[in-house]
Parts: sequence; C-alpha cells; structure tokens
Amino acid sequence: MELEKLISECMIADQFWLKKQYQKLKRITDPAEQEKKNLLLQEKIAKSIQRKENRINHLPQITYPALPISLEKDRIIRAIQENQVVIIAGETGSGKTTQLPKICLEAGCGRAGMIGHTQPRRIAARVVAARIASELQSELGEIVGYKVRFSDRTSHDSYIKIMTDGILLTETQNDKWLQQYDCIIIDEAHERSLNIDFLLGYLKNLLAKRNDLKVIVTSATIDIERFSTFFNDAPIIEVEGRTYPVEVNYLGNDFSSESEDPILQAMDAVELACRKGPGDILIFQSGEKEIREMIDVLSTSQLKNISVLPLYARQSVSEQQKIFQSARGRKIIVSTNVAETSITVPNIRYVIDPGFARISRYNYRNKLQRLPIEPISKASADQRKGRCGRVGPGICYRLYSEEDFQTRTTFTEPEILRTNLAGVILRMLSLGLKNIEIFPFIDPPDTRYIKDGFTLLQRLEAVDDNFKITSIGLALANIPIEPKLGRIIIAANHYGALKEILIIVSALSIVDPRERPEGFQTQADEAHAKFSHENSDFLTFLNLWKFVYEHKENLSHSRFRKLCRENFLSFLRVCEWFDVHSQLMEVAHEMKFRMNQVEADFSAIHKCLLTGFIDNIGLKDEKREYVGARNIKFFIHPASNLFKKSPSWLLACEIVHTTKAYARTNAQIETKWIEEVAQHLLKKQCYEPFFEVKSQRVMAWQKATLFGLEIYNKRKTNFDKHSPIEARKIFIEQGLVQRNLATKAPFFQENEQTIKKIEEIEHRIRRQQVLLDNDSIYRFYDEHIPHYICSTSALEKWLKDKDKNFLCFNEDQITYQEIDSTLLAQYPSYLIVKGESFKLEYKFDLGALDDGITLVLSSEALKFLKDEDFSWLVPGFIEEKITFFLKALPKRIRAMLAPLPFHINEAKKTIHAEQGTFTVALAKYIYDHAKIDLKNSIWDDIVLPADLKMHFRIIDKEGNQIAIGDDLKEIYETDKTQYASTGHSIEQKGLTEWNFEDLPAIYKARKNKLDFIYYVALVDNLTSVSIQLFDTENEAKLAHKAGLARMFLFYLIDNTKYFKRNISQALKKTLTNLYSPFGSYDDLLEEILFAEASHLFVTNADMRTKSQFMTQLETYRQQFLSGANLILKLIEQILSAYQTLLFAIEKMEAKSKDFAIALSDIKQQLAALLAPGFVKTTPLVWLKRYPIYLKAIELRMEKLPRQLQQDKQAMSETHIVQKAYLSKLRNIDSASYDSEDPLLSFRWKIEELRISYFAQGLKTIEPVSKVRLLKLLENLG
Repeated sequence: MELEKLISECMIADQFWLKKQYQKLKRITDPAEQEKKNLLLQEKIAKSIQRKENRINHLPQITYPALPISLEKDRIIRAIQENQVVIIAGETGSGKTTQLPKICLEAGCGRAGMIGHTQPRRIAARVVAARIASELQSELGEIVGYKVRFSDRTSHDSYIKIMTDGILLTETQNDKWLQQYDCIIIDEAHERSLNIDFLLGYLKNLLAKRNDLKVIVTSATIDIERFSTFFNDAPIIEVEGRTYPVEVNYLGNDFSSESEDPILQAMDAVELACRKGPGDILIFQSGEKEIREMIDVLSTSQLKNISVLPLYARQSVSEQQKIFQSARGRKIIVSTNVAETSITVPNIRYVIDPGFARISRYNYRNKLQRLPIEPISKASADQRKGRCGRVGPGICYRLYSEEDFQTRTTFTEPEILRTNLAGVILRMLSLGLKNIEIFPFIDPPDTRYIKDGFTLLQRLEAVDDNFKITSIGLALANIPIEPKLGRIIIAANHYGALKEILIIVSALSIVDPRERPEGFQTQADEAHAKFSHENSDFLTFLNLWKFVYEHKENLSHSRFRKLCRENFLSFLRVCEWFDVHSQLMEVAHEMKFRMNQVEADFSAIHKCLLTGFIDNIGLKDEKREYVGARNIKFFIHPASNLFKKSPSWLLACEIVHTTKAYARTNAQIETKWIEEVAQHLLKKQCYEPFFEVKSQRVMAWQKATLFGLEIYNKRKTNFDKHSPIEARKIFIEQGLVQRNLATKAPFFQENEQTIKKIEEIEHRIRRQQVLLDNDSIYRFYDEHIPHYICSTSALEKWLKDKDKNFLCFNEDQITYQEIDSTLLAQYPSYLIVKGESFKLEYKFDLGALDDGITLVLSSEALKFLKDEDFSWLVPGFIEEKITFFLKALPKRIRAMLAPLPFHINEAKKTIHAEQGTFTVALAKYIYDHAKIDLKNSIWDDIVLPADLKMHFRIIDKEGNQIAIGDDLKEIYETDKTQYASTGHSIEQKGLTEWNFEDLPAIYKARKNKLDFIYYVALVDNLTSVSIQLFDTENEAKLAHKAGLARMFLFYLIDNTKYFKRNISQALKKTLTNLYSPFGSYDDLLEEILFAEASHLFVTNADMRTKSQFMTQLETYRQQFLSGANLILKLIEQILSAYQTLLFAIEKMEAKSKDFAIALSDIKQQLAALLAPGFVKTTPLVWLKRYPIYLKAIELRMEKLPRQLQQDKQAMSETHIVQKAYLSKLRNIDSASYDSEDPLLSFRWKIEELRISYFAQGLKTIEPVSKVRLLKLLENLG
C-alpha cells in the first residue's frame, strides 16, 4: 500500500507503467527476486517524484499585465481547484488566451504534467507561445513551448505547451489518456471546428477515467451555455473584454451598386478611416487571393506613410511576425478570419469588415465539399468588431447595411453540421476514434448520414469491409479536400497523372470560372468553344488552364483581368483556381507524391477520375438515355461537349435533378477502366464451371456488374476463388477421374497405368465400362484429398510432404468385378509368329478404321511375314470371326449348316491354327460336318469389318510410325514418300474470308490401303490465308495461330485503315526514323496490327469453326483499336529508348576501351531483344517489359565506370545460365515450337536475371537467381 501511495505522487505520465510494474511485483513468489524488483521499482518511483518536486521548486515567477482577465484571476483559480471542468467566456481583448495558462499554473496545474493549450491555427500557437514565454521571462521552448505541424519547440521540462488542436488529436493515437498533461485548455471553442468538436467529445469521455485532469474551455461570449451543459453544468466565468467603445458604421447603403468590386469598396473604407485620424487598420478578406488583390490596390493608391502586410494561416513564421513589429507610419493588415479570434493584432484602431468569409460546406447535390464565400454570422461580425478599441476608441466599418446584419444567423453553424460526413468519419478513424455513432458530439450528426459516409469511404477504398481505415484512407486523411477529390489525387500519383489531375481537381473545387451572362450567352459559348475537348469536359478544364496560365504569366494584373472579361471568365474565380491549385501542389509535395514529367494520356486521367466519381457512371440504352447506378435514368446536359456525341459509357462529375436528371461535366470512358479501378465494388457471378487443361485448374465463365450495370460477361475466371467446394468436386471429377491432369506426380502416373491396364482389358475383351468404376475413383480421391485442393499446382504442393504412393490405388479399389484371368488369356498382349514376338494393341471403337487388333512390327520384319500368318487373330476373336464367315456364306450353304449357332460353337472347339489358315480350317470343318466342299475363291468377296482384320503399324528403329494398313504386301511394296502431304482435297489457297468448312485438327489420308496422319492448319501468306497439312502437331499449331491472326485482320480492314489514318504526321515521321534499322514504317504498322490481332483474338489456338471465329471477332472487335494504339505508344517508347542507348554506347566506346567487353555484351542483348520482326514475334506480356529491360541497360551503363569489376562478375554469372539455356535449346527444333513454350519462354527469365544483377533498383516480374534458373532449366525440355 505504501508503494501505491508513492506512485500517486509521481508524474502522471509515469503513473500508468509504474502501477503496471507494481502489479507484476505482487505476483512474484520468490522472496529474493521480489526484493530485487522492489528496490528497482522504488528507485524509479523516487526519480519520478524527484522530477515532480524539481518542477515545483523551479516554478516561474508569475506576473499579470493590466488586462480584464487579471481582475478575475482569483475567482478563476478557485473554480479550477474546485471543478474538473471550467468554462471561461471572454470577449475579444480580455486576455484569456495569454493569461489562462499562467492562472492554471498558479492554481496548481503543471506540476505532475504539462498544461496543454490548443489553438485553432498554427500562426496563433506560435504567437501565443512567444507572448507567454516573454511574460514569464523565459526563452521560447523552455518554460513555454509550442508544437505545430513540422515544428516542435518544447522541452522535457516545459510547463506550458501551446499547440494546434490537430496536434493534440494526433497525440491521442499514442497517448490515449493524454498522460503528459494534468490540465488542458481548449481555446476558441466557439469556432466549433471539427477538431474542436472531436476534442471536446474525446475529453468528455476521458474525464471519467482521469479525475486528476483539469479541462478549461474558453470561448468568446457565443452560446457558452451549450458548453456548460455538455460538460454536466460546468461553471461559467465571464470576463469583460475591450476597454474602449467601438463605433459601428454601416456603409452598405453608401455604395452606388451592390455589384461594385468589393476590393474597391474596402478601399473606400480605408480612405474614410485615414481621414478620421491616426491608427492601424485591420481589413478582413475571404482568402489569400482576395488579400493579394487588396494589397495590389493599396500599393497603387495615393495613400502615404503606410505599411501594408498580409496575414493568413499558411504564411511563414517570419512573415507572420511582421505584424507585431513596429513600423513607420500607419500599418494596414489584410487578413483572413485568422485575425477574428486566433490572433490579436496589436494597435488596431479601425476594422473594415466586408461581411464575408470562406465557409467549408458540403454540397449534397454533387457530393462535393466546397469552400464558398458566404455572409458571416452576427457572432463572427462582433468578433471582428472586437479587434479594434484595444488601445483607444475604435471604429468598425461594415461594408453592408444594418438591415443585412439583422437578417444574418446568430451563430456560425458548427462545422460538423455543414460538412461531408465521409470526411468526418475518415478523420476520426485516422485518429483512432472508432465508435462514431456513440461518440459524444455537442451536435450529433444523423446516423443515416454516418452510414452514407461509410458507404462512400468503402467505394473510395478508404475503409475495408469491416469499416477499418486502409492505407488509402490514411493518405486521404492528409489531403485537405473532399474525399472524392482527394481519392482522385491519390490515384493520380499511382497512374502518373498528378500534374493534370491537380488542375482538374482544383477546378472542380471552385465555382466554374466560365460565365454566361444574360443576353450574352451566344458570345460566351463562342468564346468558350476554343477550350472544349470533344471527348471530355474534364479535359476542357486542362485546355482552359493552359490558356489562363500562359496569359497570367505574361500580362499585367489589369490586362489579365481584361482578358478574362473578354473571354467571359470570372477573374475572381480564375484567381481562386490558381490559389486552390497552389495549395494542392503543396500538399502533394508534403506527401512526397511524384509529379509526372511526361504528359498523362486520356485513359490515365480518366481512370483517376473514376476512382472518385465511380458512382456517376452511365450506360447508354437504345433510347439514347443513360442508365446509371441503381438503375437511375439520366441525360447528358446540353451544355456538355458530349451532348451530341452520346458515347456508350459515360462518366459524370455530378448528376443534377431539374426538369430531368442531367449529367454535368462528362467524359467518354471504357469498361476496362471501370473494371480496373472498381475491382472492390464489382459484383461477380460465375456460371458453367469446368476443368481447363491448359491452366490445370477449375475455371468458370464470369459476369461482373457494378451498381446493376454489366461491365463484362463470358470471361474465364478461377472458380476456386468463388466456390472452392464446388471447384474441388469438379477438379476431382474432370481433372483426376477423367485424367485431364498434366502432372509429373508419381501417384498420377501410377494410377494412369492402373487405369490404362483396366481400359486395355476393356478394349481387349471389347466391353467398355464393365470393369472400370469411375464412382469408386471419385470416392477414393474425395476421401484422401484435403478440402482446399482445387488445382494441379495445389495438389502437387500438398503432395511434397507425402509418400510417393500416398494417392495410389489398386485394381480392386476401382473395379466393379474381379478380372477373369481365363478370359484375359484369350486376348494376349503379344503374338508369336515364326518364332518372333509382336506387340498387340487393342481398340474397341466401332466404325473406326483401326477398331480391333493392331500388330506392331518393324520395317525389317515386313519381308519375312505374310497376311496369312495373322488370319487367326487371337483366341478371343475366333467365335466372332467364325460367326461372320458362316453368316456371309450363300443362303443355300447356310441352310445346310442349320442350326447355325450349333456349328459356330462346334467349329470354335474344333478348328485350330495347325490346320492352316483360318479359311482353310473353317472349310475343312464344313466339309467334315456337312460334307460341303467349298472352293477357296468363295471367301474372296467377303469384306471383313475392321475389328475382324489384323491391322499393322510399321515402325522404324526409333519407334516412329512409318505406315499403317491391313495388307502387309501392299505396305512392303509401297514407298511412303509418294504419300507426302500435297494435293489433298482439304487444302485450299487464296482465302481472305471464312467461306470453307470447319477445320479438323487431324486429317487421315489413305492411299493404296495405307493410312497416313497429317495435322491441319491455317497458314499466313500475308495477302491471303491457305489451308495446309503438316507432319507434326507443333508445326501445325504454330502456323495455325499466325493464320488465325491474319484471317482476323481481313475482317478488321476498316479498323486497320482508321488506325493508320489517325496517326499524326509528326508521329509518323518519328516512327519512320526510329524503325528504319528494322524496316519501313508500313512494316511496323503491319507488325503492330498483327501483334494486337494475335494477342486479342487468338486466345484459343485451337479455334477451328466459323462460329468460334465470328464469336471471338464480335466479342473483342471494340477493343482492337485501343489495344493497337497502346502497342503503338509502347513501340515508340521502346524505339526511343533503344536509340538513346545506341548513342550512349557509341559515346562510351569512344571514351575508353575498358568497357569494350561489357558494351559488347549489351549490344548482343539489344540485338536479341530488337531482332527484325520483334514486334510481331514477341508475346505482348514480354513486349511490355521491354522499357524495363532497356532501363536496366541504361542503369548498368551509368554504373559501369564505378563498378567495372562487379559488372564483369555479374556478366559471368549471367553467361553461365545463358550457355546452359542455349545448350538445351540445340536439342530441339525451336522453329516448330510456340514462343510461349516453357523452354523457349525461358529466355525472358534470363532478361529478368540481368535486371537482378545490373539494375537492382528495378523490380523483376518474379524471383530469379542463377541457382533457381539452372534448376528450372534442368527440369525443362
């Protein structure tokens, strides 16, 4: 208990962890250990108590200046000592801001913790801290310090810490109990900013947990009862303010026109004040832009002996300090509302109040947060008035009428009631304040708006599905703009479009600077037409920016104002645009965003815009009406540049409901952009799942919608991601049971052999699905394979730790019945003829040419064998052959053999091979049993079915098939070369459209009773396509892909013409020069179009029907031009980089011979990458990597002079892999293999390896190393 009492005497910041240590101490059972820990704890307690005593012993000497609050000092001290919360209401000039921290110090605060004192603005925090430090005769940062964004001037021993309210809120993230403070002063609470409301609610919760904490809330005399009630009827102490009377002059009725420039109105008031007498003047303006305009007018006026100074929150410290320094003559301060309450500007005799301020307000119509200029409230006007009369009688000139003043609201509406709640929620989440609905706000927001705010944040990816803030949300919280627009800025950093987006977003943050005055609409439209962009109203802002920015740089202030007027542009709004843009540029710089040096393209800009306005997309229907989110119907506004164009898909900044629902500020977009930026919002539906052999996983067709709009359909997707249970069933059924797996796993090969053995038996005995039980196979795999296995790769990974026979089954486990060995003996696997053993192959496929038995023999054996040697087939076929022959006899002879079944059965028992050929033995039986003497010629006209013939397959020494047939004599006498693949009926030439029959994959040619197999393919002949036959499947597959691509191009002739026609002359000239080492400009365009056709349409290399072809064509036709343009830009980038590298190589070669080996290696690499025809032959996935490969070369050359030895070592390592690859490649005919074949595509892994060695700063597409690649190469080929 003694220790607990001592801990309560420590610094508050130490008490929590000391109590924790004390609880641990009590749980120690070992007396010696407990004593040791006890001594350590006592030492720490003593240090903390000593620090507190040192603070008490070194309290500063406190004095108070002659200010109204000084007279109330004793009453305030008693209130603080007797209450946990005190409300101090003081008018302007009462001294509450500077004196309250000292009063709290005298009241006993600041001993066990600091006195925290918040200010709404950074400028006020710095000024107040300096003033209090001066009064306590201390250096700033010692007794008194301040902390604002990016600057901390406090010390470990500070008693008073002045900070912005945002800083205190940020500190709650790491110090939830605010234990470094024993007293917190919330100053200027009447401003009711979001930060202040957050802090008041946070402190209300905290006070219940920390009864040692004192809270003082200060306010101007504005609605102070609200604060008292909120803090459970906390006492209120009111302090008188200014000591001199202030005269109020309303000048609203004195001006000739309400439309007169407010800057000039303020100037008139300045002249009035100057005629009244000496004294400094404070002029309020709405923003920095208006401040600059006011200063410009004052600087060119006839007033003498004046010093004009600006004052606003974002000024540097040195500039802000100027207002407190003495000056010769009269000072005129032009300020935002920062001087309304946050800073007391000294020696002010006159205040000029235009009656306006920028008020942050949420626009529910377009869901945007804006900063419109609005009339201020009565309370704000009185605050401004209170800024004068501090040093003598003051005069306040209000540039509006008294009637206007009386109609104004009493108080400024709290920010939380006039702001987008998405922003409110985001800020609270970023500060760790999660229970938003129950958070004690003075003015709680509507719960429906909270829900709406969360919905928007989820769309912006600022919170996840569990309403937790994401990394995007944290970044968004740092951008002082409406969340939708902030999200667009974050996306711009990702897409490399920050330069353009900051211009567009700043334009969307203000009122449109274009004006259409009554009676001049036609002239205004004509003036604005030059800025229009036909496909995007957003890009119209970019064009407008270029115009005003260029002229603003080159024209004087007055001439620029005139230019704006002549072009029907609001000068004030244009200046506001520049101002907002400047602020956003500063924020982007602080967040270390990358400003793009290359101009962003149309797609990048609009992808960024989609991230913020994703719920404003629309799809045109057949009535030219647009269907938007949640099935809303709207039209393009007539003022939009897209009104007459009406694209299929539209993006709008806002949808406004007037007589109709109209979309304003629009752009044409593509569905693939929507898909890219709105993945988290798409609702995806899968159908018709299947096991895909190529990918070795279960796929399905997928449809995706967004807000009810179909984004895509009939797209393949990994089904296991959507329905793993169903995917597993299909994987087992179609992959394992149906044996479509492509795996080297031992179990599968073993099971394959087991199944093949049973299938072979079924073919041998000519009864399918009698022995093999697929249901049993399914059950076996289902019982043994885990629930999460849905693909071949997952299965192989799981099997790594298992015995190689783990998934092997035996014949008994997967068959219906036991296999009869006696029956099998009737169907031998080998046949012995003339002492030689020949392999037999069985096939049960009625109607097939090779149905029945095929005997495999070598070409050498042909000369020793005759057809008669095989007339008996095998025992299992004898009964069927006897039956066929007897039934084929003439009717009169059959009648003599009745009953036929008896003779069939008897003949089966009686005849045998020793009797001669089959027909000789059968004729002998007929003679013996029916006394019918048959001539040998009787059998000549009988045509046997395929299954009763012996088929022959002739192979060479390597086991390759030479020929097949049913007649050994014909095979022996026939030369195979005469059956070369020419002159067949299926072959055609000169095709430019699909006007031929569906193509088979295999073509069987029969000549002279011999069968030959060829592979069918479309072949690209540049100006036409032909159908040809190939000897190997690989050659045919490779040719067919090219032939398909060419055929698609014939159907896209209009698209290709449009593509070529729309390339600018400048780009044509550039490409002609860049591509000259490889070919002509026309060659390049042909390669680009061919490459896009191959990539886009030939996704299925086995496309062989016209319906497949036409479906593919119509599905992707719309994407062809955009894809070709992307390749065009990519090639321009590649060729430009290539040319730059060539110049650099030439320069480096001339500089020194030391680099010769490395440069030779680089030139060989470049020659391989940019070989003639590389555009056409390089798969697009790798062509897109070319800029990275070229950048890696550039980085390598930059480092070469400094790291020559390291370069040699890296080159040596690369060559080891390269040589191993080339060695492997020599063993295959690469010309007959697809470039996507694993062995051929290995070359790209070597390019990635070069990146890892020579340009480590760039990321490889996958992990690579010498060891990894050599091991992979070992398994390939």
